[in-house]
Amino acid sequence: MPFECSLRDRTLLLLKERKLPLLEIHQQTGIGFWWLKAFCNGEIRDPGVTRTQTLYEFLAGRKLEV
Repeated sequence: MPFECSLRDRTLLLLKERKLPLLEIHQQTGIGFWWLKAFCNGEIRDPGVTRTQTLYEFLAGRKLEV
């Protein structure tokens, strides 16, 4: 059985592997800086799909396929 992870987990992994500083991600996505920082630190357990999808698509460089 293949390993599955949630959109939240995959986005968090991409965020931790990022090359850009959080401030630049904030500026390019419009996602709040403090939310990004808290999400990156694992402080947000239920981040909401809209921000998570926006962040995922930015970091992955592609639209989310569902």
